[in-house]
Amino acid sequence: MTTYELSVVIAVAPGHPDLEPVLASVAASCSGLTTELLIVGESNAAVAETTANLTVRRIPSAPGTLVPVAWGLGIAIAQGEIIACLSSEFTVRSDWLPTLIAAVREGAVGAAGAIEIAAGAGATTAAMYFLRFSPFLPRAAAAAMVNNIPGDGALYRRDKIVQHPDLLAQGFWEIEFHQRWLATGEQLRFDPAPLVTYHGPAGLRDGAVLRYRHGVTYGSTMVLRHGNSRMRHILGAPLLPLVLCARIARRVVTAGKGVATLLRALPPLLVLTGAWSLGEATGAAQPGRGES
Repeated sequence: MTTYELSVVIAVAPGHPDLEPVLASVAASCSGLTTELLIVGESNAAVAETTANLTVRRIPSAPGTLVPVAWGLGIAIAQGEIIACLSSEFTVRSDWLPTLIAAVREGAVGAAGAIEIAAGAGATTAAMYFLRFSPFLPRAAAAAMVNNIPGDGALYRRDKIVQHPDLLAQGFWEIEFHQRWLATGEQLRFDPAPLVTYHGPAGLRDGAVLRYRHGVTYGSTMVLRHGNSRMRHILGAPLLPLVLCARIARRVVTAGKGVATLLRALPPLLVLTGAWSLGEATGAAQPGRGES
């Protein structure tokens, strides 16, 4: 039985155990909402078990657990009507929850806002930001229904998530859920105003390892679940970094800002895209190897 209006699932990202900034920002945004906060993984945060309208629950996970897998662990036991997904790499604006809850209550199965990069972020953080979030850069436009939203900082209807236990058993890999929902006529809403700020990974090595691991899962999933050709992913791997960088550059130019930051981030971006490409080829060559 649903006991909360909202469950915020915060995954402790590998190599990023500092939860204090994200917790402070979430507390400011969820004012007035009966909220359950689920912290998945080990962190250095000392959090009261219950505060005004906020109940805190801690969920253990194995060291190095990928964020989508951690989200799945939290969602599986969440009791809120609406689920919000975050990790320790982010902070949110005060209007994050009011804006997105309104969109979900108006009929969207999921809603998210644009993701901005923290001021003064280094080149590696910028490279990770562009690689992961270039489709969701802030821009001057109206909120609209779309085919995809970022899982980071997104809100979803819990009842729609649990209708797909086969997917949730593998974690909350949001793109897989999005595709199923869209196929049945559900809608996703994206607000191009920045509601979430990305603060980034610990360093280039850790970032490359994470991109490799995500690439393995992606390559395996595309072969096993979507029937893609193994050889397509394997043979395309050498060119994929250049393809990804060109795609990112096009999105940055279209958004109208961030070109100088992207140029500064190009060397680590090539490393990260290379790690992803190697992982994707490995996952396609050995489907079923997708990591948790």
